[in-house]
Amino acid sequence: MLKIRVKAKGWWHPEVVQQLREAATWACKYHDLMVSPIPIQIKLCGPSNIYGDSIDLDHKVVIRLFACEEWLPTLFHEMTHAHQYIYGKLQLELDHAYWLGNLIVRDKNEYQEEPWEVEARKCEDEMTKKFLTLIT
Repeated sequence: MLKIRVKAKGWWHPEVVQQLREAATWACKYHDLMVSPIPIQIKLCGPSNIYGDSIDLDHKVVIRLFACEEWLPTLFHEMTHAHQYIYGKLQLELDHAYWLGNLIVRDKNEYQEEPWEVEARKCEDEMTKKFLTLIT
């Protein structure tokens, strides 16, 4: 189940919210999440110093997208993390993670090289290109 909440209505134009709903539904199909037993909740927030984030709360995955021009690739990046959580590829904690069943001690300086981030960036690029091709 996919649920989208707009918390910062002044920052998200209704037309963009509709585009985001379509993109999120497409991302669920892309990642085989339409039948997920764990709901995905997307919160649309005001501007921040980050584009977005996601967290696995065991009973649901929460994705926060902050108002910015890069909302589409950010959505796809965070939906990739949702896929990683739901399919058991990633269990993320503050100082460690389990990636594909292997314990990884997290180093805040190595964020860009963490394998789940590398995969999410790769999917973000692929998905953005595919989705934009479909809608143009």
